[in-house]
Amino acid sequence: MLRRWVPWGGKLVLSGVLIGYLLHEIDGAMVWQRLLTIETGALAWALLLIIGQVVIGALRWREVLEALGTGLPAVQVVRIVYIAIFFNLVLPGTVGGDAVRMWKARQAGLGVAEAIDSVILERVATVLGLLLLAGVTAPLLSHRIDDTTVLYVFPALALAGVAGTGVMLGLDRLLPLGDGWGRRSLARLAHDARAVFLRGRPAVSVLLYSIIGHINLAGVVFMLAQGLVLEATFLDCVLLVPPVILLLTLPISIAGWGVREQAMITAFGFIGVSAENALALSILFGLVTMAGAVPGGVLWLAAGKEEKHPREEQVPPHAPHA
Repeated sequence: MLRRWVPWGGKLVLSGVLIGYLLHEIDGAMVWQRLLTIETGALAWALLLIIGQVVIGALRWREVLEALGTGLPAVQVVRIVYIAIFFNLVLPGTVGGDAVRMWKARQAGLGVAEAIDSVILERVATVLGLLLLAGVTAPLLSHRIDDTTVLYVFPALALAGVAGTGVMLGLDRLLPLGDGWGRRSLARLAHDARAVFLRGRPAVSVLLYSIIGHINLAGVVFMLAQGLVLEATFLDCVLLVPPVILLLTLPISIAGWGVREQAMITAFGFIGVSAENALALSILFGLVTMAGAVPGGVLWLAAGKEEKHPREEQVPPHAPHA
């Protein structure tokens, strides 16, 4: 029991330390004042875009499911993805929602292998799309950033992501011979990965939805930046937000808090945004993300009630006997 809570405690400590450090180093009163100046119209647009992220994620996962020769109704896919996003925020790290999605997919009728592999491959595609976007756009930062290291790091990470995906595609050929459960599972994953990434339409569709999703998140940040009247263009956000999201994929904090704020301050500092403004922007991004995930919790509660009280055929109380 204690071992289960140790990782959660470590993430809580890291988030707390990072947030505490930032509040100590930055004028909290100024950050609070900036938060109060956000334009409601921009806030509403940001919330709308973050809800749209659910649809993009559902389309991406559905493409993976279809590539594996299975599928679920579109409405059900959206509902499961929304519930998973909610749990990504309330569970430690960023992978708890994936486990919930596997579980709900299994409940919806998918086989165990299909549920697990489809979620893993959708997650791989999401990260790969993020790495490709960050790698391709990194050179565009050259006129805004003096530190040339950044210009090489993200293209290198993109190449590493492609190489890692290639290794996954050939796992069944690289693993030693045997018939253990672990080898069979990895061999099946490799087979399913080839069905997704080595076929034209699924590969293009899944990666395209991944890139669109990350650009959409950049749009969320851009709308919030506009609401705070910050000097940040949409292109700036497209260039700076993907590296921040990349850090948030690491399961080292509670829902990204602390890590996101530090990363946003560093990233937007490159284009002259003050630490106070960047922190306000990051906090708003986190709050909008949380607000957008709330309907996922409502869907989860509703699904639980349906499971406890399934619909039964109604029989008239005084129906005549046959």
